[in-house]
Amino acid sequence: MRFLFWVLLFLLTVSVSATSFKTGIHPDSLNRAAPDSIRISRADRYQALARKYKNDNPSEALQYARRAHGLLQQTPNDTLQAKVFGRISRIYQIMGKHDSALYYARRFQDQAEATGHTYLFANACNYVGIVQAKLGNYPEAIASIERYISLIQQHDEPRHVAMGYNNLGNCYLDLGDYDKALEYFMKSLQINEEHDIKREGIPKALTNIALIYKKIDSLDKALDYLTRAEDVFYEVNDQVGLSQLYINMGCVYEEKGSYDNARQCYQRTMELSQDLGRQEGIAQSCFHLANPKLNNGSDSQVRPLYEKALSIYRDAGDKEGIACVLYHLGRYESRKGDAASSMTHLTHALHQAEDIGAVDILRQCCLELYKLHEKQGHQGKALAYYKQYDRYEDSLYSRTSSDQIAKWQIRYQSQQKEKRIGLLESQRELNQSRINRQKIILIALMAGSLVILGFLFLLFRLYRSKRKINQQLSLQNEEIRAKNREIAAQSARLAEANEELKQANTTKDKFLSIISHDLKNPFNSILG
Repeated sequence: MRFLFWVLLFLLTVSVSATSFKTGIHPDSLNRAAPDSIRISRADRYQALARKYKNDNPSEALQYARRAHGLLQQTPNDTLQAKVFGRISRIYQIMGKHDSALYYARRFQDQAEATGHTYLFANACNYVGIVQAKLGNYPEAIASIERYISLIQQHDEPRHVAMGYNNLGNCYLDLGDYDKALEYFMKSLQINEEHDIKREGIPKALTNIALIYKKIDSLDKALDYLTRAEDVFYEVNDQVGLSQLYINMGCVYEEKGSYDNARQCYQRTMELSQDLGRQEGIAQSCFHLANPKLNNGSDSQVRPLYEKALSIYRDAGDKEGIACVLYHLGRYESRKGDAASSMTHLTHALHQAEDIGAVDILRQCCLELYKLHEKQGHQGKALAYYKQYDRYEDSLYSRTSSDQIAKWQIRYQSQQKEKRIGLLESQRELNQSRINRQKIILIALMAGSLVILGFLFLLFRLYRSKRKINQQLSLQNEEIRAKNREIAAQSARLAEANEELKQANTTKDKFLSIISHDLKNPFNSILG
């Protein structure tokens, strides 16, 4: 047996040597190559797992991506390394850590450009654009996303084209340009529905259209779109999508005055975000739950919630989030009577908003600062802030002109005739919403006036009718009194006649009595 073992080992060694001689590959090099291929395969599996869990469990997905990155440090692979950088960037973005997300998005972009892989490079541009928008760098964000759309249209990837339009729409929505935002959201919805793209497609477009309706105070319509989006998010089990959706739904309920429903939505976002490790979602929940109207009159939770949200936004480098929290904290302190602290926070919010060009926040800050300075008698500063507010107000709402919105409605209708009838009706409502609100107010005033006039007319008719009845009753009473007088007179005459008759009867009785007596005693009469 021992002899047979050594013979087999000798033959195997000769076989490997012969193979090495023919191929020019040394056996030691094969041994070294085996671990490299295993590491590459394992790294690819890890990045695939990171992609799978990035929405449902970002923390676990980040661990998989880091493992893939560690393996690729030992065995470099440019294409796979680019994918891993992109995966890490996306996970950090979902978690709300935008500075880290931008760092890895740029590494993704550089690595993809080095490989010459246009598809990967296009996606890297998209990632850079998304994070730049979150950081408030809108010119860079729009340029990167437009470059992404231009490159990705060369490939047959409708999902990515729709995603690009959606991201552009978000940029213009943040900038207050509702016309352009609507244009891109409609394009995104059209592509997603044509290709039945449910995950990160249809529900996101529906949510964004709902945000447009919310901006113009069509709150019931906004809830309709959010409910449709919620159904699709549940269908595809997108927990991140649901956590973002409930924030928007809570905002709509809050504006409707349904504070219990709003609180439930924000708490749902808090729970989902904590499970997912989404710091952005936690910050959003804290920010909205800090609204005093949602705290049943208790102010003890307001400031801690604002400060927690502000801390998370600062750690993430989210300038828009910082500006929003500072603005609302300033308003809260103004209501509490702390004018100095309120001005400090509002001024900082104003500077943050100026840095990112957030027109809506700028407008609100200027209005609050105007009110504070006017209350303190600083007429010059108050006037300056009011002029700024008025300028931002004009800038914001001039972009939502009816002509511009109607232009995109017509274009959308020509593309979606039979398939999108419901959406087109909604867009027509969007175009007419302000006019309709004015008409409703006018109709309500006219109806109220008519009701008042009708009520006054009815009172007048009742008054006239009562007066007429009273006159008739007076005449009837007078007639009754006249008849009573006549009856009394007749009664008096009748009594007088009765008395005369009674006297006549008495005389008659006396006469008859005498005659009767005479007839009974005739002789007495003669003798007499």
